[in-house]
Amino acid sequence: MFRRASLLLAGAAAAPPWSAWDACAATYARSVAAIFPRHTTNEILTKLPPPTTNHPPASDRTPLVLLAPGSSGTASLWWASAMLNLTSKHHKDVWLRGGRCGARVRNRDKSYKPKLLFTKGCGGRGCEFVADWPAQVSLSTYWSLAPAARFIMIDFDADNWRATRLTFRGGWCTNAKRPDCRVPLAFDADDAWHDTAVAVATANQTAAAAAALKAFLRCVVPPSQLLWLNW
Repeated sequence: MFRRASLLLAGAAAAPPWSAWDACAATYARSVAAIFPRHTTNEILTKLPPPTTNHPPASDRTPLVLLAPGSSGTASLWWASAMLNLTSKHHKDVWLRGGRCGARVRNRDKSYKPKLLFTKGCGGRGCEFVADWPAQVSLSTYWSLAPAARFIMIDFDADNWRATRLTFRGGWCTNAKRPDCRVPLAFDADDAWHDTAVAVATANQTAAAAAALKAFLRCVVPPSQLLWLNW
């Protein structure tokens, strides 16, 4: 009996931090399918593969990954990480200890494959903080790369976010085909997801998508690895 109890405890201890993924993803997929009826639950689930435990470059690093979409305060947190002297990445911007990087370093950073983000990115030292596109749709990939990663989510107001995104950079997101101009989603949406573009989806759909995303993150990421910020 004691041996069986020991084995059960060992199995529990070895469970990956994303052990709730399948159940949480199924609930999330049903929610998104209800918001955007053109898409099925199974179609959405194919875009939500769980993290993997056998990813070759999986590291023991503990980067901070911001999962909130752009225009929700991601740049502010990136600057805060820079002030804390972390090697940080915000979309194409890179900050190394000592200052913001110019085009030469940013271009070199692009040469690193995504799987090296936390070991070779941000000038070769590995990124300690990552935010903005494509971080918000890369939870599974980034978690595979760094199982001990810590995640941050901003509890943003969906209506304010939508208004900001539609006027962002003089109307950047009025082009419905830009991948970073979708409603808040947990996965990357291609052209077949035209109806999820900020410029196409209704305010109610945007708010519902944001609520579904927040519920998914609270469900799937253990509280010990998730920092929830209220602006």
